[in-house]
Amino acid sequence: MCFLKRHLNKEDCRKHKENSYLINQIFSYDEEKAILHIKRHRHNLNHEVFHFADKFPIENVYYYFRKNLPNEKKYINDEITNSYIFKFINSGHAGNKMVDFIKVITLLDSNDIITMYPYENKERREYIDITPELDEPLKRKRISQIDKFNRRYGNEKNS
Repeated sequence: MCFLKRHLNKEDCRKHKENSYLINQIFSYDEEKAILHIKRHRHNLNHEVFHFADKFPIENVYYYFRKNLPNEKKYINDEITNSYIFKFINSGHAGNKMVDFIKVITLLDSNDIITMYPYENKERREYIDITPELDEPLKRKRISQIDKFNRRYGNEKNS
């Protein structure tokens, strides 16, 4: 209701306490609040709820999605949001089980991410595999002592 009222310029629903996070994001999207909201899925000790693995790069994935959404693989949830399913190997847990999918929920037809969390994809819905794209840049190659020396002193010979 609040979403529709906002688009019809009828009422400012931010005063309502129910779903205040969602309502505030509808009225003025805030990346920092979204990331903080998503990070709550990392340290959730309730094993009945999905939570990210400790090494899962939440912020890198968040900005990747901001850059690459919306796209044609969306599922329309309701009048307010779309959802997407992405594969990212070992992204998090469902109880004691490791899962390989992420569900991302955005405001309708936008890249404004409301939340994302590890997902089992029991329904076997269509997904996009982002593991190769995001896994590679996260691996850091150690520089050998010789390469460090050459980088440091190699350019001085050319000067």
